[in-house]
Amino acid sequence: MLFNSWPFFVLLGVTFALYHLPGLRRLQVPILIVASFVFYGAHQPALLVLLIASIVVNAVASHRVYYGPRERERIWAITGVTVNLGILVFFKYSGLLYRTFVSATPHDRIGEFFVTLPLPIPTTCVPRPSG
Repeated sequence: MLFNSWPFFVLLGVTFALYHLPGLRRLQVPILIVASFVFYGAHQPALLVLLIASIVVNAVASHRVYYGPRERERIWAITGVTVNLGILVFFKYSGLLYRTFVSATPHDRIGEFFVTLPLPIPTTCVPRPSG
């Protein structure tokens, strides 16, 4: 979903209307969360699992840092950052690492998976090169 597409403007209008309804004041934050999930999942709904997993990891790590024992807060902070960086590295560099160290041309199913793995962002949102 692009920011200048009709589906986005419909989502924006519905979200804006629901957000400002007087009877739904208690639900303003959940309305924004649901609208964000709809926006993110519009292009590839399967990637919502990745988003939810990342949210859970961040919530658990930050909860443990804040409420956990003092001697373990650094471990939880490092774990949260490491998991997030691991997700980023996996999606961003798995194809490159596979082509570099395993095979120059993927002929097997696993290689094809790593080389064609999409980034967890809608590809229609990435600016296209001019020319």
